[in-house]
Amino acid sequence: MEKISAVEDFLTCPVCLETFKEPVSLGCHHSFCSVCLHNYWDQNSTRTCPVCRRKVSKDFLDVNFALKELTLSFTQKEQAPGGERPVVCSSHPEQTPLFCLDERRALCVLCVELCERHIRGEFERLHRFLQQEEESVLRALRQEQSRQAQAIEAQLQQIREELCTMEQNLQTVEDLLQRQSVDFLTQYRHTHKDTQTLLSQHSPQLGPGLLINQAKVLANVAFNAWNKMRALVSYSPVTLDPNTAGRRIHLSEDLRGVRRGDKQQVPENPERFCKYAFVLGSEGFSSGSHQWDVEVGDHPRWNIGLAKESVDRKGEIDITLENGLWCLGLYRRKYFGFGKKLSLKRRPQRIRVRLDCDEGKVFFFDA
Repeated sequence: MEKISAVEDFLTCPVCLETFKEPVSLGCHHSFCSVCLHNYWDQNSTRTCPVCRRKVSKDFLDVNFALKELTLSFTQKEQAPGGERPVVCSSHPEQTPLFCLDERRALCVLCVELCERHIRGEFERLHRFLQQEEESVLRALRQEQSRQAQAIEAQLQQIREELCTMEQNLQTVEDLLQRQSVDFLTQYRHTHKDTQTLLSQHSPQLGPGLLINQAKVLANVAFNAWNKMRALVSYSPVTLDPNTAGRRIHLSEDLRGVRRGDKQQVPENPERFCKYAFVLGSEGFSSGSHQWDVEVGDHPRWNIGLAKESVDRKGEIDITLENGLWCLGLYRRKYFGFGKKLSLKRRPQRIRVRLDCDEGKVFFFDA
């Protein structure tokens, strides 16, 4: 009841304290009945907001049709048997909607929260991947440090052994030099040869692999992570626009899949198709070449293709070029394209649509 009361307060004119009639909105985002606002200005000889007293510079104020439609819908539901409330979202009919001043339409509170959770979930998944990739690179660095330590230890052991041998050789030379001079002179030739052999040994040499292989660890770290991330995420050239979806259109959470289902209670906004189970992509094209694949599988009925932005979305239309629709479709086991019956050799499971805006051509392929 508190939420319903909040909606009633939102749809109430602050001047007459009644439900809006021909509401107009000021730059300060306060709204009033058009007649109430002008009467207030005439009585007080001032053009200010009756609530915040902010000066109004506009000479003419347009009717806020979105707020007017919301008011009418709420009023009709109030007057209906059983006192049914306006339903903005069929998935959460018990929720009282919010009204977005920027988009000028009612919004489901939970659906807004679902969008936020979906966004956070996508980025949390990417954050986890980057953390795991960071740990993988650091693990490779630790393995390289361990390999380096083992290589250094092996080299040090070899150097110790060679130093020990040199010390033994030096001790032998000293022993020979300390002998009596006669013996030394007698054995000079042999002694000279032995000492030259002992002292001429090479000094210990360092082997390869004693430094960390930085190139191996650091090479293309960011690029390799990005390259692996490509397998984690997928790009969709077409993101469906839920604001254009007909009442029987049910979109997937990521806005890339669609199915036909039961009718939903959705706002009658200008972008939405009313008579047909149609939905448009969120992006339009006016130049360049674009293509995308559509999985139709074994669905018994479908239409895919392109539509002009100016296509009629409220009335009944035929899927023809004259009505701004370039489509390929399946209906009652028969294929149609550009308003004509087609004969296909096999049933396509995936269809590729290619649009060449510069040449003004649309192509359909069995992908």
